[in-house]
Amino acid sequence: MTGPATSPPYLDGHGLLVGKTVLVTAAAGAGIGFATAKRCVEEGAKVVVSDTHERRLATTCEQLGESVVAAVRCDVTDEAEDRRGRQQRRPGRYCRHRRHDR
Repeated sequence: MTGPATSPPYLDGHGLLVGKTVLVTAAAGAGIGFATAKRCVEEGAKVVVSDTHERRLATTCEQLGESVVAAVRCDVTDEAEDRRGRQQRRPGRYCRHRRHDR
């Protein structure tokens, strides 16, 4: 019999995304979107986070800190709202950081 499975050690970032800005949807909360945004930050990226939940989006900004350049409340499953969200690009709407790379 084998024992319980163990997770491999967590890898530190290697700077793979330094100088890049990444848009991550469904980034608020504790799911794969947040994990993706977190990993992008660990790899050196600035991130734009998007989600439908304003309160959790603000919490995500706090957790990811200075690497968040913008946060947009947007439901990407609604095509019209998604289009408005991408056109909106309001840096700092839910967090204090104002810089947004194009």
